[in-house]
Amino acid sequence: MKKKWLLVFIAVFMVLAYPGINAYADMGPKPSVTISFYGLEGKSYYVTLLSKTSSTGPWSVDGEPYGDVSEEIAQKFRQYQDPDGFYFLNYYKLCEENDIFEWTYHPPQEFKILLYFPDEDRFLASKSSYERYAFDSYFKVEVSSGAIAIEEGQVVKNYDYLNEALEFLMRVAVTLAIEIGLALLLKYNKKEYLKVIGFTNLGTQTFLSAAVVLSTYFHGALSSIFFLPALEIIVFIAEATVYSIFFKKINPDKNSHPIAFSFLANLLSFIAGLFIYRLF
Repeated sequence: MKKKWLLVFIAVFMVLAYPGINAYADMGPKPSVTISFYGLEGKSYYVTLLSKTSSTGPWSVDGEPYGDVSEEIAQKFRQYQDPDGFYFLNYYKLCEENDIFEWTYHPPQEFKILLYFPDEDRFLASKSSYERYAFDSYFKVEVSSGAIAIEEGQVVKNYDYLNEALEFLMRVAVTLAIEIGLALLLKYNKKEYLKVIGFTNLGTQTFLSAAVVLSTYFHGALSSIFFLPALEIIVFIAEATVYSIFFKKINPDKNSHPIAFSFLANLLSFIAGLFIYRLF
């Protein structure tokens, strides 16, 4: 039985953690790239990502310009010759000063950053290429307007790992509080009951919260809602099994209703999890 549960947990983690799995085909949100620029005060500039491939999603070298459309600017980008053969895919946006550039629908997997300053008729390109590393990949670029190139050290990943860590800890803490509080309310107030409930939840909710964070990181926030009911069912079955075994050992004479307790506790935890999802 233990081996069976271990295999189930490993299988779920592999599905959630492997970035190549696309659970939605062409439905739902798509991966994105967001770049925050710093050091360009007082400047207006156009931004694009040059792609290692000649097309991605609806974007291609032969497509129509999209973004802050200007045929003159589009022609400038088309005429740019990247030394490594990266392609302009006709997607670009106008940015002002320390602005944010977003490519939210099928951005290139591997790309270079290219800026064009119309007032100076000058390009500013990254020397190195970068890759999407998460479903929503964030980068920070610190560069002065007078630079001749964007050096590798000036581009850093900018994903909000702190926010993910806080969500993880809050999920575990809130769920533990709910289940221990419910146990006390329903008179499971012996130290032995609380130990079983506490340690069981620490394990199952760590698994659940880690799975939600991994799912969000690799597949986007919507995937958490997609996978959460199935994960909650796995957690419910695991907890109900543990409670059924140990509650009977703690007090053989008490009709402790471990399955009903597990169902109610997980229902409340599921509702709390949805509120935490909205919060973050």
